[in-house]
Amino acid sequence: MRLTDQIKPKRILVIGTAGFTYPYQLSKLDYVEQIDAVDIDPAIKDIAETYFLEEKLSSKITFIPQSARYFVNQAVLNAEKYDLILIDAYNGKTLPDELTTREFFL
Repeated sequence: MRLTDQIKPKRILVIGTAGFTYPYQLSKLDYVEQIDAVDIDPAIKDIAETYFLEEKLSSKITFIPQSARYFVNQAVLNAEKYDLILIDAYNGKTLPDELTTREFFL
């Protein structure tokens, strides 16, 4: 959160939402305008709202239930820009293979 306070991002991309705790905290910051939260599991939003956050997500958060690799490819094609990107997607103990390629980071 200290880094976030230093760079004051307006648009944030979060890949891998887990319990939405980080997007939830970021959405409370005045300077944050939009958070795109991408996760391959479409059920995770309802689970997070019910069991982790115990409230609905902020209107600043847009949940995108799809492959992170697909989303990033589309974002590049559409010239989407983010001030901060957080990758928090895990498959067991490591990042999914499709998120560790050179092409993904370009």
